[in-house]
Amino acid sequence: MKSRSQEEEQNVEMEDEVVDDEVTDPTWQSGLQSKDSSSDHLPPPCEEIYKVIQIIKTETSSEKRMDGKSDGAVQSCFGRKRSLVFRITLLAIIFLISIILLIIVCAFNSSIAKQLKTRNDQASQKPGVEELDNLKTKVADLSESIGKMCTMCPVGWRTIGSSCYYLSEETRTWDEARDECYKVNSFLAMIKDRNESDSLNTLFGRSSDYWIGLRRDARDLHIWKWIDGTEVTFTNWGVNEPNNYLNSDERCGEITSRAWNDKNCDIEQRYLCEKNRLC
Repeated sequence: MKSRSQEEEQNVEMEDEVVDDEVTDPTWQSGLQSKDSSSDHLPPPCEEIYKVIQIIKTETSSEKRMDGKSDGAVQSCFGRKRSLVFRITLLAIIFLISIILLIIVCAFNSSIAKQLKTRNDQASQKPGVEELDNLKTKVADLSESIGKMCTMCPVGWRTIGSSCYYLSEETRTWDEARDECYKVNSFLAMIKDRNESDSLNTLFGRSSDYWIGLRRDARDLHIWKWIDGTEVTFTNWGVNEPNNYLNSDERCGEITSRAWNDKNCDIEQRYLCEKNRLC
């Protein structure tokens, strides 16, 4: 036989099973929800269970509200941070642009200042009207003085153009005549253009023969050169000259009857020296 205490425990377990079946039964739960306003009329065990369920619901809804608030707070925090970063970035860009513009303006102002300084320096260096007039007067006086000096050839010399010429009275061979001209800082005349040739014609008579600084090339007798070594480009040879008449070894040049002629260098005759004017 079972004891009394064992029977009571068995009864309590059966009651708990019944309560559990009622709580999990959908019909019982819907009836329980419809009686929210009249929970005072529930049996004591059911009332306790109902309170527990209500507490659980309240805590669950509170947790959901807290989660929603925390999510909103986090999102709001991130939104404020993004806004702050955007503003800082925008300010940095504006600051950088301002610095660049300031540098450009400073460089432009410096360039303008340099140009103005250069112009002022140039303006300060420009001579005035009186200084220009004085300078022109000095230049004119200097030119006149130089002109007077340039017209002064040694005594016994003739002035033609920019040169002085000397017509010798003594006779010499071509080599001797060359040396005589060297002694007075001159050279046998070199007639290198038509103007000089025409000007010299006024110095000679019709039967005048003078050595000039013209001679055949030592390696090629067909080439004539001036005493300074330059090859002849302008010529004023007489008719059928140069002809090396009778194969007489005519290697030197003379001016005769206003034209050139080839002649033997060992013949003694007068000569024509030339020197540049003092200017």
